This record gives sequence, C-alpha cells and structure tokens, in this order.
Amino acid sequence: MSTSASQTPTNDPQAREHLYKLVNDFRQGLLITRGEHGLRSRPMAFKKATDSDGIWMFSDDRSPKNKEILANSEVNISCQSQDKWISVSGTATILKDRAKVEELFTEDDKLWFPDGKQSPNLTLIHVRPSAAEIWDGSGIMRKVHFMVSAVGHYINEEKFSQKANEIVDNTKIAM
Repeated sequence: MSTSASQTPTNDPQAREHLYKLVNDFRQGLLITRGEHGLRSRPMAFKKATDSDGIWMFSDDRSPKNKEILANSEVNISCQSQDKWISVSGTATILKDRAKVEELFTEDDKLWFPDGKQSPNLTLIHVRPSAAEIWDGSGIMRKVHFMVSAVGHYINEEKFSQKANEIVDNTKIAM
C-alpha cells in the first residue's frame, strides 16, 4: 500500500477494509465541520464504522455541530496515534432513527445522554465517506529506519528530508 503523495486514489476493497478497521480501533477522533467563523474540530466517539454503512456518532440536536452540518454537510474526520493517522472526508446527515439508536446505544452513552435511548435531544450523525487517506508508520523496521535516518540527518546537520520521511505507508482511498 505504500505510495507517493501524488498517487491516484485506490478503490481496493482491502484498503477500504483497513480504513474501517482503523476507525473502529481508534474509537474516537476529531469531527471537523464548517461553522460561521471557519472550520471547527471537536472530539467524537465512533459508535460504528463499516464500509457498507459509513460512520455513526451520537450528538445532541441542540449542539453547534448539528447546526453546522445542517448548513454544510461536508465534514472531515481525523484520527491519530503514535504511528498511524487517518483523514476521512465525507457527507454528514443528522438523523433521529430510533432503530439505529437502539442498535448503537450503550451504557457508556448515558454519560452524555442520562435519559438513555429515550433522551429527547439524542440524534445520530451519519457520515458517508467520499475519500480517505491513511498514513501507517507501524512496524519495527519502519521505526528502526526512521531512527537511523533521523540520527544521520542530525549528525550531518541536514534538514530531515521528505525522502527520509517516506517510511510510512500512505494510501489514498476513493470511496
């Protein structure tokens, strides 16, 4: 899956499967919307993420993010760990789907919605991805290569080059 930054996005089912596995592994990330004064990011928990059904989150229907999504449905979801990063662009919708709430609601969600599944302001944010990008720098050989490259650049007082930074797998995915 390693590619250059100018690559053509892939529609490979394995790449898509890898993306959704990462989203589910992260379990939370930043939801970026466009507000009245520009872009806004806020942490969100992912309730479910599948290729066939998109990405699901809960939200309060009085929240600014719901208003922003209703005004402009284009969103981005961004997640990162120490050695993996994903960016997912897509279209969001706000739903009050009781069957989906029943399926996704857990005891942990009562922290945000104390009335449980019956919380009057409970809504779902459903994101249908249109494009995604993954950077995966996991694996011991990548870490060793990075350390050797970084130390070499430091000793030689050289700027850390893009070539040295190409030790991560970068995959662009068309959804």
